[in-house]
Amino acid sequence: MLTSWNGLMLKGLVDAYRYLGEEAYLDLALKNAAFIQREMVKKDNSLYRNHKEGKSSINAFLDDYATVIDAYVALYEVTFDEQWLGLAKRLLDNTKEHFFDKASGMFFYTSDEDQSLIRRTIEVDDNVISSSNSMMAINLFKLHKLYPDEGYGSLSEQMLKNVQKDFDRRAQSFSNWLHLVLFQNHNFYEIAVIGEDYRTMGRELAQAYLPQSILAGSKGEGNLELLKNRDVPGRTLTYVCIEGACKLPVDSAGKALEQL
Repeated sequence: MLTSWNGLMLKGLVDAYRYLGEEAYLDLALKNAAFIQREMVKKDNSLYRNHKEGKSSINAFLDDYATVIDAYVALYEVTFDEQWLGLAKRLLDNTKEHFFDKASGMFFYTSDEDQSLIRRTIEVDDNVISSSNSMMAINLFKLHKLYPDEGYGSLSEQMLKNVQKDFDRRAQSFSNWLHLVLFQNHNFYEIAVIGEDYRTMGRELAQAYLPQSILAGSKGEGNLELLKNRDVPGRTLTYVCIEGACKLPVDSAGKALEQL
């Protein structure tokens, strides 16, 4: 079992639950997420690459981190369980520490803890799956919206600038990067749902197709910057924001969608 493939499967299960509403998909997603957390995440927040016959081994590659981080962020958006978001952030920080190349402004495919490697490569072109650097750049962009003081946004922006010169020559290899182009050049919404019925309202919002957004929610004031100082006792409100600047709060998912 490969970590990256499990990350892709987890994201697929989360998306299936989000848009189809089948609880069975969420149950499978939570089991898969717990398996990855239990068997593939090390105590230092690094990952194993594979799991076979009850044993995990081999240091993970960049696509392992990229897919799992993406999946955990997506799982947070449908559960509002901050353990998944916190784990995604810790994995991202570990990746920055052990994979990032300051000279190129990109991520190596392998960790600096793999000392036996003669040469470390940097993957930017899409192949069978999206390139690991494009996935990481999108992860950085999205987590910047929830952790604005960590410097993730500027790093994501610089990574995109590093590859844009190649778009005209082989655009077919950069389709996932083009998602980031859209995210950075059009309104990207941070949506916060706060109050007693945050799960119900969040569920209604999540079922809408909102690729240009990230969703956060909490019963009261949460730990995220997006959720602070927005709790109104006795009411469940949704805040639609851009770069932390929010429109007037509304009390239904329908009204929130009208603000997008």
